[in-house]
Amino acid sequence: MNEKTRSPIKDKPLRTPGQSLREERNRLWEDRIEPWAMLAIFFSAMAALEWFRHYLKSPPMPWLFTAVAARASETCPRPRT
Repeated sequence: MNEKTRSPIKDKPLRTPGQSLREERNRLWEDRIEPWAMLAIFFSAMAALEWFRHYLKSPPMPWLFTAVAARASETCPRPRT
């Protein structure tokens, strides 16, 4: 029972159908579309906050946004070197 067993499969597993298309679609999304989509979402959210502030007639709150930005930037993943 203590002898090591070896897998009968020697070759690499085959790629699944459509795997290259899925990888290309993911690469296209991550490299070309996602950064611009994130910018659009970010600026839309900022515009919505400004309109909400305008509607409530409240003064600007830079400390709130600074605190949120600081918290978000400290939780972002850092690139590994």
